[in-house]
Amino acid sequence: MKGMRIGYVLDKISVGFGLLSGILLICIAVLGTYEVVMRYFFNSPTVWVLETTIYLAIASTFLALAYVLVEKAHVNVDFVVNHIPPRAVAVLEACTSLLGIVYLLVLDWESAKITYGLYQSWEVSPTVLKVPMFIPNTCITFGGALLTVQFIRHFWNLMLRLPRLLGSGMRDPAGLPTTTAAGQESAMSPYLIPTIFIFLLIASLILLKVNIYLGLLILFMVLLFSGMPVSFALGLFGVFGFYFLFGGTRMLVQVPVVAYSTVDSPIIVALPLFALTSCVLRNGQMGGRIFGFANVLVRHLPGGLGIASVIFCGLFCRDDRFQCRGCRNRHPDRLAGDALQGIQP
Repeated sequence: MKGMRIGYVLDKISVGFGLLSGILLICIAVLGTYEVVMRYFFNSPTVWVLETTIYLAIASTFLALAYVLVEKAHVNVDFVVNHIPPRAVAVLEACTSLLGIVYLLVLDWESAKITYGLYQSWEVSPTVLKVPMFIPNTCITFGGALLTVQFIRHFWNLMLRLPRLLGSGMRDPAGLPTTTAAGQESAMSPYLIPTIFIFLLIASLILLKVNIYLGLLILFMVLLFSGMPVSFALGLFGVFGFYFLFGGTRMLVQVPVVAYSTVDSPIIVALPLFALTSCVLRNGQMGGRIFGFANVLVRHLPGGLGIASVIFCGLFCRDDRFQCRGCRNRHPDRLAGDALQGIQP
């Protein structure tokens, strides 16, 4: 009963941070719209919107990780696991969940060390806002810790269900244990696929010392097609790569650095605007109407359906062009490359 109460509290906390993450996405969309209006209608761009929205995107991403796990919304490649018996899938999920916990512990520990170091040195951003850098890094530490607790809980619940799942396959329709050769084969089959997974994982790590490219390829494929969430597969791929190829535990500090730098980008900031646009188009049924309008214009032409699709996509491509130009203006180091390409700021 106490365990159920703790799980209920953890779920509520995760849902709360998921709601906060959604609110932050709305704030990003509002601030992005404000920047566009000020830049293109009043010719008065701001100096704080881009940096603020990047920090909000970092907070929104990492604080929502536990909520995504609770909702079972992590993206995974299930092409292989869909062709595996359910009991083998359960054993394989237990193995991959254990690896996921290892990755999360590395992420939590290294991010906590970085956050504490930034707090001690009081390093600030090299911008006008002078934001203490430990604040956005705290989102990685806290969000990762909450995700770790939820993932350990998920692994524990899976281990509690695993004996029942395995035992259900070793009984005949009357409920009696099977003693035939087929029953013994059924009892052994759940461990075959996980054994192959572990063997290929170890073999790929050994190959890293012999043939780096082949080892990395096998390691990537094994992790990606094991059924674990893609984010965990990519994270484990980085952990194994840093550890076995770049100096052992000293390089594991790069794990939270890579996670932070992935979100610390103007391109990521634009994603909430696209998500908001898609919601508006879907709820207002505007996508079908715009496509229907384009189709009426060109459907009498040969290949009219394809031409209408190009026109429809071109409208959004043009909108994306405006946003990219705005991002370039905020980053002076990109102006030289744009000048070479003939792109006006």
